[in-house]
Amino acid sequence: MLTFSIVGAFYRPPAQAILSVLPSGAKLFILSEPENPYDPKAIAIYVNSKELSKIDKEVLESALEGSGTSPEDLFLQPSWPLGYIPRNETSQIHPHLPEEGLTGTFLPPQEKGSGKISVAF
Repeated sequence: MLTFSIVGAFYRPPAQAILSVLPSGAKLFILSEPENPYDPKAIAIYVNSKELSKIDKEVLESALEGSGTSPEDLFLQPSWPLGYIPRNETSQIHPHLPEEGLTGTFLPPQEKGSGKISVAF
């Protein structure tokens, strides 16, 4: 099992808000992004909207305040991008990453940060 930081949430609204209330152990998934114009070896991290339905609606509303996104908006899409595995760490996972992706679990940050994803393969 490998653990990776989640980076780039700032550039993927409302990812920071979602990560701030996502419970430990929430299921996430990762997909290769060969079409990414900035990094063809990018590995994106997503959360299924069904995972978000497990979060108390008032807690989710509070976290999303000012983001321009409502809890109802979140449920209109099947999944939401949260960020990426750090560029300097993708080589550890690419050889094991099938086209359909891999699932992992969310580990909340100990201090500041976006948290981590733990992936087994």
